[in-house]
Amino acid sequence: MDGQKTRSAFGLAAAAAILFNAGFTVVKESVPGLREALAGAFGHHWTGQALIVLALFVATGFLLARVLPARRLPGSGFLAGLLVASSVLSFLIIGGYFLWS
Repeated sequence: MDGQKTRSAFGLAAAAAILFNAGFTVVKESVPGLREALAGAFGHHWTGQALIVLALFVATGFLLARVLPARRLPGSGFLAGLLVASSVLSFLIIGGYFLWS
């Protein structure tokens, strides 16, 4: 894997993991028993969530690094904007959930 392709793949994977984490947080807080199941399996629900999101990030990054076409890679400016946008959206999703729940 070349460096630019790997950076692009893991940048996209990071944005996906950020958004997945926000959605998973809402689901975990909404579904009775899921938080306790994570705590039972991993010792603490945050540990379980972190390991799931980390596994998704790594798996998605490696998968994208293999399948992204080299001629259509996003530039670093686009990736930076995507990471900022996904972080802001994640903040709004989680904050909105806790404000209105």
